[in-house]
Amino acid sequence: MNIRTILLELGFMPRGFGYKYLLDLLHYGLHNRIFPLNHYGYKYLSETYGKNIDTIDKCIQNAISSAILRSTEAFYNLFSYSIDANRGKPTNKQFIAHILMYAADTSIG
Repeated sequence: MNIRTILLELGFMPRGFGYKYLLDLLHYGLHNRIFPLNHYGYKYLSETYGKNIDTIDKCIQNAISSAILRSTEAFYNLFSYSIDANRGKPTNKQFIAHILMYAADTSIG
């Protein structure tokens, strides 16, 4: 299973910018430092796509919000212990870190 497959199973739509940014960031994060996101991960995307960091952050946030509405059960199966009950979804950082840890544990890419 690869990162693209995981994102699709979690309800992400490949036509959105948030999906595109997230997929690129996750692949980059498998082999490079991306945390803190504003200094490394989002900066990488900003330089790659010519967008500002706030735009990238918001696109990823919207993609996560939309995906969790489409595939709530899959999200809770993967993130059950890390989703804040008050927010109902992981933060961008929580989501990215969790997927990268999962990828490292299962040796996907």
